[in-house]
Amino acid sequence: MQSLLTVARFLDDKHQYKGLVDQVYIERDGDMIMVPKLGDHVIELGPAEDLDNKFANLMTFYRKGMPRAGWNTYTKISLKFRNQVVCTKEKK
Repeated sequence: MQSLLTVARFLDDKHQYKGLVDQVYIERDGDMIMVPKLGDHVIELGPAEDLDNKFANLMTFYRKGMPRAGWNTYTKISLKFRNQVVCTKEKK
């Protein structure tokens, strides 16, 4: 529960991210999954650490990558790997 509180406080403190997330789930291994308000994907946050960097990478991807690929191209965006944004495409 401490990790959920850490992420909730982070999102509440950073006004640029405050309206981004609709729901947060904690998996059995402690990794966190977020459901954003925009798009048809989930965000795999991983552990609640290095949040400034993870969210900065996410916002860069949203600004530069998503307009090119399209907002409904990916089903999962993973931020759990250091300095990487790994996406999973929707299977048709």
